Amino acid sequence: MARSVGGALFCRCPGPGPAHGRAGFDALGGTRLFRLYRHDEAAAWFERLGKAGILVRPFDYQPDWLRLGLPGDKASWARLEEALR
Repeated sequence: MARSVGGALFCRCPGPGPAHGRAGFDALGGTRLFRLYRHDEAAAWFERLGKAGILVRPFDYQPDWLRLGLPGDKASWARLEEALR
């Protein structure tokens, strides 16, 4: 289901794949370009995913949230899945 938040289209969307759930991420929503997640260890995941070349953004005002950019090709999806293991 999609809704507008601050003029941006926001949807309750599944994550990038099964690995995000196994890694303990709770999908909060997103768009076709990114997903927003909650994780108790978001700061550690920010470091880990960033080092793996994954576009990831933390939120100062919500330290258990991370926004992940969705990969544009098959190789990038594989890199994301690997980083989430």
